[in-house]
Amino acid sequence: MRLPPHHLLRLATLSLLLAAPAAHAQPPAYPAKPIKVVVPFLPGGTADTLMRLIAAKASPMLGQQVVVENRAGAGGNIGADEVARAAADGYTLLFTPPGPLAINPYVFPNMPYDARTAFRPISIVGTMPSVLVAGPRVEARDLPDLISHARAHPGKMTYASQGYGTTTQLLGGLFAIKAGLELVHVPYKGAPPILADLRAGRVDLVFFDSANALPQLGQNAPLRALAVTSEQRSAALPDVPTLREAGFPDMVTTVWMGLAAPAGTPDAVVQAWLDVLGRIMRMPELRKRFEDQGVEPLASGPDDMRRTIERDARLWSDVIRVTGASNR
Repeated sequence: MRLPPHHLLRLATLSLLLAAPAAHAQPPAYPAKPIKVVVPFLPGGTADTLMRLIAAKASPMLGQQVVVENRAGAGGNIGADEVARAAADGYTLLFTPPGPLAINPYVFPNMPYDARTAFRPISIVGTMPSVLVAGPRVEARDLPDLISHARAHPGKMTYASQGYGTTTQLLGGLFAIKAGLELVHVPYKGAPPILADLRAGRVDLVFFDSANALPQLGQNAPLRALAVTSEQRSAALPDVPTLREAGFPDMVTTVWMGLAAPAGTPDAVVQAWLDVLGRIMRMPELRKRFEDQGVEPLASGPDDMRRTIERDARLWSDVIRVTGASNR
């Protein structure tokens, strides 16, 4: 049966109206639900503390809750792998120091992800020096005294780390080699248990980043700083010499903390976080919180973070080769 022209026109108009919502449907603006940020180390450490400060500021800016979850173990690989396997939609992110992105491929024989391709860098948010911290069992009052004592008692002094592949392990191992010391490595899963054992005298030394170290130091504290890894003396520890001053020019280094997403994450998600981080890092109160912990606040951007990861991979792979630091 042939329909009259006016019926055909009505059917065509109805079809267009029904199709219009599908044709113009757009994905909801990011973010449309809470965002999970995985910190691959224990609660209470530097990465955890800094990310929680950022999350408190980012949540109202983004209009969604930013939830920090800790997934510790294997030098950060467990948490990083969770993010590498997540959907590349911006709702699962990684906040980490260099280890899982730049160091672990040279330490662990069977990496669960390819650090070169599994992530999209977003931004470094802070850098800081490391501090050589001694516990109450160490009688040495300064670095030369420590070196003399350790040389006189080979294999008796211990240094803690936050696990294989972390800068705490690599700096401890490199210092032992450069100073000609026989130190025993004691790995932990994170900073809080190290601090407990350091205070109790169950472990002797640790190269902590300044954010972990500074709250533990003071006139009446049982822990004391013997050296810093920065180029110049730290404003927060003006009486503590640099390792360069002490005759270790190869041990000038800083630790960074950065935000990354699974590879393939859309540009719009990365830009949303860059906008938020740029605003947060200009806040005087947050900058002060960072600086009080010896952290220089940054919002570096993806390209700078990518170059930094590549540079650190070269740097720390050489250190691993020299020290033999590996979980192989």
